[in-house]
Amino acid sequence: MKLILVPVDEKTRKCNLRAMRRAITKNTVLLVGSCPSYPHGIIDPIEEIAKLGKKYNIGVHVDCCLGGFLVPFMKDAGFPLAPFDFSVEGVTSISADTHKYGYAPKRSSVILYRSHELRHHQFFVSTDWTGGIYACPTIPGSRSGGIIAGCWTAMMYMGEEGYVDCTRTIIETRQYIEEG
Repeated sequence: MKLILVPVDEKTRKCNLRAMRRAITKNTVLLVGSCPSYPHGIIDPIEEIAKLGKKYNIGVHVDCCLGGFLVPFMKDAGFPLAPFDFSVEGVTSISADTHKYGYAPKRSSVILYRSHELRHHQFFVSTDWTGGIYACPTIPGSRSGGIIAGCWTAMMYMGEEGYVDCTRTIIETRQYIEEG
């Protein structure tokens, strides 16, 4: 696969939709938007990217790795956002790092798919391994259960209310810094 980078709008720092549209070819298999981007905290126009995906029958991935445990709680914390998730027709997958604002151990991440059919393509199977047939839900292979147990523990400890409270505190702190 060849990665095609699309420039951001110089003023908004959001994905340049015109450039994204021009980059689409018959070989394009996925469009990606950030929610938010790591370096600047900018949320791309996910609804518009999803419309492009629908128009050209291309999957749309929302990179929510930084915001996976912030943006879903923004509305309940009093900071409504434009839709970015599976409520947006055309969004086919979403990634979230549970260690970023999810307060789980580092190296824990999740990817969500709109359908079981899409998830089916994530599985990795190798028949050329000396140990026989090797199958795994991801390419990296087996990992310690300690990380996922720590992730589950953090999520159960925080709960939805805890994530909403943390989101409110983080956004209010950002606003305080901006105003200062």
